[in-house]
Amino acid sequence: MKRLLSILSVLSAMVLSVACSKDGINSITIDEELVNGALRMYPGQSKRLSVDLDPSDADEDLLRVTSSDSSVVRPSGLRLRALKAGKAVITVSSPGGRVSARLDVKVVEVDITAFDLSSTSLSLLPGESRTVQVKDIE
Repeated sequence: MKRLLSILSVLSAMVLSVACSKDGINSITIDEELVNGALRMYPGQSKRLSVDLDPSDADEDLLRVTSSDSSVVRPSGLRLRALKAGKAVITVSSPGGRVSARLDVKVVEVDITAFDLSSTSLSLLPGESRTVQVKDIE
Protein backbone atom coordinates (compact mmCIF):
# COMPACT_ATOMS: atom_id res chain seq x y z
CA MET A 1 0.00 0.00 0.00
CA LYS A 2 2.85 2.41 0.86
CA ARG A 3 4.47 1.60 -2.47
CA LEU A 4 1.19 2.33 -4.33
CA LEU A 5 0.81 5.69 -2.54
CA SER A 6 4.42 6.52 -3.31
CA ILE A 7 3.94 5.76 -7.02
CA LEU A 8 0.71 7.78 -7.13
CA SER A 9 2.35 10.79 -5.48
CA VAL A 10 5.26 10.66 -7.96
CA LEU A 11 2.85 10.41 -10.92
CA SER A 12 0.70 13.29 -9.66
CA ALA A 13 3.82 15.43 -9.14
CA MET A 14 4.91 14.68 -12.73
CA VAL A 15 1.49 15.63 -14.13
CA LEU A 16 1.46 18.84 -12.09
CA SER A 17 4.94 19.85 -13.24
CA VAL A 18 4.08 19.23 -16.90
CA ALA A 19 0.86 21.25 -16.59
CA CYS A 20 2.67 24.15 -14.92
CA SER A 21 5.78 24.21 -17.11
CA LYS A 22 3.98 24.80 -20.43
CA ASP A 23 1.52 27.63 -21.03
CA GLY A 24 0.52 26.19 -24.39
CA ILE A 25 1.30 29.33 -26.42
CA ASN A 26 3.88 28.79 -29.16
CA SER A 27 3.95 32.29 -30.63
CA ILE A 28 2.49 35.78 -30.20
CA THR A 29 2.24 38.24 -33.09
CA ILE A 30 1.05 41.81 -32.59
CA ASP A 31 -0.94 42.79 -35.67
CA GLU A 32 -1.03 46.62 -35.83
CA GLU A 33 -0.45 49.22 -38.53
CA LEU A 34 2.90 50.89 -37.88
CA VAL A 35 4.14 54.34 -38.88
CA ASN A 36 7.94 54.43 -39.10
CA GLY A 37 8.17 51.19 -37.12
CA ALA A 38 5.88 52.26 -34.25
CA LEU A 39 2.21 52.30 -33.36
CA ARG A 40 1.13 55.95 -33.34
CA MET A 41 -1.32 57.10 -30.69
CA TYR A 42 -2.56 60.44 -29.37
CA PRO A 43 -2.97 61.54 -25.72
CA GLY A 44 -6.34 60.38 -24.43
CA GLN A 45 -6.70 57.71 -27.12
CA SER A 46 -7.56 54.15 -26.14
CA LYS A 47 -6.90 51.15 -28.36
CA ARG A 48 -7.25 47.39 -28.04
CA LEU A 49 -4.23 45.54 -29.40
CA SER A 50 -4.84 42.96 -32.08
CA VAL A 51 -2.79 39.81 -31.45
CA ASP A 52 -2.49 36.51 -33.26
CA LEU A 53 -1.69 33.50 -31.09
CA ASP A 54 -0.45 30.03 -31.97
CA PRO A 55 -2.43 27.95 -31.33
CA SER A 56 -5.30 30.15 -32.48
CA ASP A 57 -7.59 28.91 -29.70
CA ALA A 58 -5.21 30.06 -26.93
CA ASP A 59 -6.84 32.30 -24.31
CA GLU A 60 -5.96 36.00 -24.84
CA ASP A 61 -7.13 36.78 -21.31
CA LEU A 62 -4.10 34.94 -19.91
CA LEU A 63 -1.60 37.21 -21.70
CA ARG A 64 0.53 39.59 -19.63
CA VAL A 65 0.89 43.12 -21.08
CA THR A 66 3.47 45.56 -19.71
CA SER A 67 4.73 49.02 -20.66
CA SER A 68 8.29 50.30 -20.41
CA ASP A 69 6.81 53.69 -19.41
CA SER A 70 3.33 53.53 -17.94
CA SER A 71 3.24 57.33 -17.62
CA VAL A 72 3.12 57.44 -21.46
CA VAL A 73 1.07 54.32 -22.27
CA ARG A 74 -0.85 52.34 -19.64
CA PRO A 75 -1.99 48.82 -20.54
CA SER A 76 -5.03 47.13 -19.05
CA GLY A 77 -5.13 43.67 -20.55
CA LEU A 78 -4.83 44.18 -24.30
CA ARG A 79 -6.29 47.71 -24.08
CA LEU A 80 -3.76 50.55 -24.25
CA ARG A 81 -4.40 54.08 -23.02
CA ALA A 82 -2.13 56.88 -24.28
CA LEU A 83 -1.59 59.36 -21.45
CA LYS A 84 0.97 61.87 -22.70
CA ALA A 85 3.46 62.46 -25.52
CA GLY A 86 6.46 60.15 -25.46
CA LYS A 87 7.64 56.65 -26.35
CA ALA A 88 7.09 53.29 -24.71
CA VAL A 89 7.68 49.64 -25.53
CA ILE A 90 4.71 47.35 -24.96
CA THR A 91 5.54 43.72 -24.22
CA VAL A 92 2.90 41.01 -24.58
CA SER A 93 3.97 37.73 -23.01
CA SER A 94 2.55 34.30 -22.35
CA PRO A 95 1.57 33.40 -18.78
CA GLY A 96 4.86 31.59 -18.15
CA GLY A 97 6.90 34.24 -19.96
CA ARG A 98 8.22 31.64 -22.41
CA VAL A 99 6.97 33.55 -25.49
CA SER A 100 6.68 37.31 -25.99
CA ALA A 101 6.28 40.04 -28.59
CA ARG A 102 7.26 43.71 -28.41
CA LEU A 103 5.69 46.81 -29.92
CA ASP A 104 7.12 50.32 -30.03
CA VAL A 105 4.47 52.97 -29.32
CA LYS A 106 4.88 56.66 -30.03
CA VAL A 107 2.35 59.03 -28.47
CA VAL A 108 2.27 62.36 -30.30
CA GLU A 109 0.44 65.60 -29.60
CA VAL A 110 -2.15 66.61 -32.16
CA ASP A 111 -1.21 69.89 -33.80
CA ILE A 112 -3.88 70.81 -36.34
CA THR A 113 -3.34 74.20 -37.95
CA ALA A 114 -6.13 73.90 -40.52
CA PHE A 115 -9.10 71.59 -40.94
CA ASP A 116 -12.09 70.98 -43.17
CA LEU A 117 -15.59 70.05 -41.97
CA SER A 118 -17.86 67.67 -43.87
CA SER A 119 -20.81 70.08 -43.32
CA THR A 120 -20.94 73.85 -43.13
CA SER A 121 -24.28 73.99 -41.32
CA LEU A 122 -26.25 71.67 -39.10
CA SER A 123 -29.72 71.84 -37.55
CA LEU A 124 -30.58 69.80 -34.46
CA LEU A 125 -33.69 69.37 -32.38
CA PRO A 126 -33.40 68.84 -28.60
CA GLY A 127 -32.08 65.33 -27.89
CA GLU A 128 -30.72 64.78 -31.44
CA SER A 129 -27.08 64.29 -32.30
CA ARG A 130 -25.07 64.16 -35.53
CA THR A 131 -21.49 63.25 -36.35
CA VAL A 132 -19.38 65.78 -38.25
CA GLN A 133 -16.21 64.59 -39.91
CA VAL A 134 -13.11 66.73 -39.34
CA LYS A 135 -10.22 66.29 -41.76
CA ASP A 136 -6.72 67.67 -41.32
CA ILE A 137 -5.86 69.42 -44.61
CA GLU A 138 -2.12 69.78 -44.19
